Amino acid sequence: MTKDEPLKMAIEALLYGTDHTKAVKACKEALKQPKEWQGLSDDEIKDKAIFFNVSDISLEDFIRLIDRTLKERNT
Repeated sequence: MTKDEPLKMAIEALLYGTDHTKAVKACKEALKQPKEWQGLSDDEIKDKAIFFNVSDISLEDFIRLIDRTLKERNT
């Protein structure tokens, strides 16, 4: 079952009054699954590396920028 299927089941159950038990069980199982990590693409890494090389940003601030980008993508 894909991660979107439990959500579709829950929406159908709410909208059309179908069996809520099956939808709730599917949603609970989906929540147990770890979220797929979304990293940076090769192009994004190159863009950020270029940014670091041409700016006055410190290494510490650059790492914080990468950290913030990944957090936004994965939460």
